[in-house]
Amino acid sequence: MKNTLDFYNKIYEPLFRKNYTRSLNRGGVALQKFEIFMQQNNIEIKNMIDVGCAWGKTLKYWKKKGAKTYGVDVANKTVKFCKKKGHKCYLTSATDLSMFSDKKV
Repeated sequence: MKNTLDFYNKIYEPLFRKNYTRSLNRGGVALQKFEIFMQQNNIEIKNMIDVGCAWGKTLKYWKKKGAKTYGVDVANKTVKFCKKKGHKCYLTSATDLSMFSDKKV
C-alpha cells in the first residue's frame, strides 16, 4: 500500500495544494440520476463507502440523506479536509480497505 500512496501523492498532491480539483463538480449530476434510480427501484442507502472521496462532496450529499458515510482517499490533504468537515475518512488506497475488516460499515 505504501507504494500506491507514494505514487498517487506524487501525482495528486501538487493539484490539491492549490485546491485545483476542489471546484470541480462532475459528480453532482450523477448523484441526482443515481437518486432517481434508487427512488424508482425502492432502494435505500443506510451505509456507504466513497472510495476516492476527494473533497467529500459525495460524503456530504449522502450524509444529508441520512446515510452513515465513510470516505477513503490516497491524498492526505483531502482526507484531512474531510475529517475537518466531520466525515469519517481514511488515508488508504482502493486496494486496501482493511479498516473495514467485517466487510460492513
